[in-house]
Amino acid sequence: MLRAVYAGSGKSYACKAMERRGHKVLFVCPTNRLVQNNRENGVTLNKFFGVGMPDDGGVTRLNKFDDKPYDVIVFDEIYFASVHMLAKVKRYSESNPDKIILATGDTDQLEAIDLVSDRINYDEYMNHCIDTIFPNSILLKENKRLKSERDKQYLTMLKRDIFNEDIPIKNTLQKYFRSTKRVHTENNIAFKNSTCEQVAKQVRKQMLKKATDYEVGEKLVCRKYFKMKNAKLQVNFEYTIEAIDGTNFTVVDESTDQKFNVPKELIMKNFIHSYCRTCHSYQGSSIDEAIAIFDTDFYFVTRKWVYTAVTRSTDLSKIFFYVGPPLVTKEINEDDVLERYLELKVHNYKMQDLKAGREVPPSGYVTKQWLFDQYGKTCPACGDCFRVELHKGKVEGNLTADRIDCDEGHHLNNIVPLCVTCNERKSCWD
Repeated sequence: MLRAVYAGSGKSYACKAMERRGHKVLFVCPTNRLVQNNRENGVTLNKFFGVGMPDDGGVTRLNKFDDKPYDVIVFDEIYFASVHMLAKVKRYSESNPDKIILATGDTDQLEAIDLVSDRINYDEYMNHCIDTIFPNSILLKENKRLKSERDKQYLTMLKRDIFNEDIPIKNTLQKYFRSTKRVHTENNIAFKNSTCEQVAKQVRKQMLKKATDYEVGEKLVCRKYFKMKNAKLQVNFEYTIEAIDGTNFTVVDESTDQKFNVPKELIMKNFIHSYCRTCHSYQGSSIDEAIAIFDTDFYFVTRKWVYTAVTRSTDLSKIFFYVGPPLVTKEINEDDVLERYLELKVHNYKMQDLKAGREVPPSGYVTKQWLFDQYGKTCPACGDCFRVELHKGKVEGNLTADRIDCDEGHHLNNIVPLCVTCNERKSCWD
């Protein structure tokens, strides 16, 4: 197990160096973005373990990944994995003593879903689970991402202040970084999808002076999993526009050189420009250019989110945080709109269970608080962030309470958080 004192200490790089020692290395990743970073030697946790994803006829066709060509398996960013998935990692490790099995991770960065008791410290419990799987560990103590010694020293103080609960996050950002009231960087990080969309539009219009909606060479991020004939496009994958022929686009996944022909209406519905990405999709990546960070005052933003966002940069002097006017005019009122939204979700789960003849217990059933506590964490199937926001006059959220046993209802011992896309695609876990 490779841990690090600081983000950007070279955990994944150290694992990849096994290739130079003659090994065939496979990276098993929690997010599609990390899979793309590893090209043909990357696979998602779900695909690796063959977690069931049914086709339109309800038949599961996803087979367990063929790991025979690989003698080194790296479970990258393992703290993204759910407890359920960690159990699979443990069984796999015990069943494959002939393979070198590594993992990387950091409890100070973004969390996966939390399935443990609220009486147990999350970091302590996750470390206990992982230490059970990996009895040998390495701790990397020097940041390798930052280019200057001065920045490395600043990072020590920055991390200390970010995780000091007595210091407001806003104060720490003001202390270490410059603020900006305008959109002026091509690399931007935000929490909300609506912010990503608006920032990308401003970058294209105000900075790059784009006259058309799309241009050849621009990069797009797929925000929804969808299928076309003989093609599947993945959430958080980045695609480059290679050609535009009227209303037909050719986009390419540069990690595999696979090309897709996509109608413009599907491009507009399922993609956004990549000039602003969510923090979750950037985890594990480095950025050399200037970065602006948005949504730092949004109430689902945590200290771990801020730490992960600012540690993507290779130069702390190139980080800005946005303090300008709201880019999205309407914000969720936590005490009003969100309250009603969560009440309705709980009510709908009860109606589903009653209609199906499943028991709805007076206590121990899914609650508003349980749903609220999942926002800001990540889907265990695809690594996307659970989020809810007010967009174009209505509440949009991607969180669902997925039942483990399909014969039972939505009680707390039978549900795990799952994003809408993954819930629609999966079969019940065995």
